[in-house]
Amino acid sequence: MAYTLNNRSLVRLKGVNPSLIAIATTAKIDTPYNFEIADMGGFRTVADQKYLYASGRTRPGKIVTRADGVKKLSNHQSGNAIDIVCYDNGKITWDEKVFKEVAEHLKKVAKDYYGIQLKWGGDWITFRESPHFEL
Repeated sequence: MAYTLNNRSLVRLKGVNPSLIAIATTAKIDTPYNFEIADMGGFRTVADQKYLYASGRTRPGKIVTRADGVKKLSNHQSGNAIDIVCYDNGKITWDEKVFKEVAEHLKKVAKDYYGIQLKWGGDWITFRESPHFEL
């Protein structure tokens, strides 16, 4: 089945590096599982990053980032990162198997079509972020 990014995802990609937009758009066409760009999953302002950093610290929730947006910048702040949400049978899933298949697909598209080595947060050892991809 051929997919395209929905309008909400396209809006969320505003300010993201054009190479990363091209990778996501191309990979979406024949992705093994549908995916979209997560809320706050594209370019982030300092205020956006500070808000996310507060999660699990001064706001309820889990810690979702180690970048405070000021002393330690996120690659989202330069437009060089995206976060995705994966779907299985039309429903959001956090299944690592699904993310791994989508990640392998995105990395292959980045390398084969654009000559870019895409980094996946699911490959990180100390703070895994399966929804995260960066240049």
